Amino acid sequence: MPQHNPFLAGNPVSAADFINRKREIRRVVGRILSRGQSSAITGEPRSGKTSLLKYLQNPQQRAALYGEAASRLRFQYFDVDTLGDDFTQADFWRRALEPLTKGLETLPAPLRDAYQICVENRYTTFTLEKLLAQMPQARLRLVLLIDEFDRLLGHHALNKAEFYGSLRSLASRSEGALVVVLASRNTVAALNTSTQKFSRTGSPYFNFLGEVVMQPFSQKNAKILLSRDGGRFTPQERQKILYQAGGHPYYLQTAASALWDAYDDLESGDSEVKNTPETRWKMAFLDFYNKVSPTIQDTWRQWPPEVQKALAILALDEIPTLLKKRRFHLEALRETLLSSYEAELNNLSYRGFIKPAPDLPSGWEISAKVMVLWIGYELQRALRSDDRMVSWLREQGLEGLFTRKEKEQFLNAIKSIADWLPTLKQLFF
Repeated sequence: MPQHNPFLAGNPVSAADFINRKREIRRVVGRILSRGQSSAITGEPRSGKTSLLKYLQNPQQRAALYGEAASRLRFQYFDVDTLGDDFTQADFWRRALEPLTKGLETLPAPLRDAYQICVENRYTTFTLEKLLAQMPQARLRLVLLIDEFDRLLGHHALNKAEFYGSLRSLASRSEGALVVVLASRNTVAALNTSTQKFSRTGSPYFNFLGEVVMQPFSQKNAKILLSRDGGRFTPQERQKILYQAGGHPYYLQTAASALWDAYDDLESGDSEVKNTPETRWKMAFLDFYNKVSPTIQDTWRQWPPEVQKALAILALDEIPTLLKKRRFHLEALRETLLSSYEAELNNLSYRGFIKPAPDLPSGWEISAKVMVLWIGYELQRALRSDDRMVSWLREQGLEGLFTRKEKEQFLNAIKSIADWLPTLKQLFF
């Protein structure tokens, strides 16, 4: 019986397939157990946030994660994508309290009575606070896992001061009875900024959350992931995957999955293409690039214009080096990058998108080389006409970020890239 592809690309991974993330698990679990502190798990698309939330509540893992406290924890998971626009604040708290209704008759009478009062009053903040006040006596802690929290910012019924304020108030004042663990593409600072209009003079709504960033896989853990090939891949192929994917878990899984499928297709005898290392990798890379491009686009779209500008400059700085070409004249752009974008560069480094590169003039390189190729194509697409480039800069919010001299250097560099892209693509093969 043929072995199935062991690399999972796309869906959240099961607890059995979950690897790495010891740092993130340690921090979130530590906060749950230490006086019931809340957390925000933040990271770019497909960085493993949902998989981590699922792992934290998995019944088979609870004893190992929470020890003796496991039996006292009650978990409720929300996927905001599944909440309809008419899903109200009362609906939210009704579902949030469902774990308490299982075995309700075994709970102390004061807690049962407080729950019934919540139901009768449609889960007002006042009655919820009274309910949570009874939970420490019952030695219970409710843990709400809220996935895709960003989507609430556009939710008709929940994107309101009353909901955000009650969530903060109940979690902060419950003495650990209520823990919120949310997963978000946006940082805590960005969430606070997005909801500032509801709290112009009060405290930010999400300052009760400790932020835990989903960082890239280390080389060690990336190699552990690739070892699932059972020795099928060559050392050179594993190195190519690491080079193209960096430490991004989705890129790693997708590249490895594409290579596994290329092996299967070429070894089946159905393909007219000869099975050589070169044809195998070319087939795998095309599949890999087509699958990860939408995710790169999604990530790029959500970044602020300053971050997009920084990545574009770094790509322009790196491409000539990859092709062993003469470097562009980017002095003005590099000067702006290094003097005014230190915060953006440090954040990109912390999140694993760039890493130090002493041999490059900017001192940085993009970690996943597939992103270099994607940015090159994006810039080429924008340069199909001068008018198109102006429109593209405006669409990205970049037009006002360039001085006249910087824009001239930027455009000249992109014009050269247009001629080099076919060569760059072949380099990736």
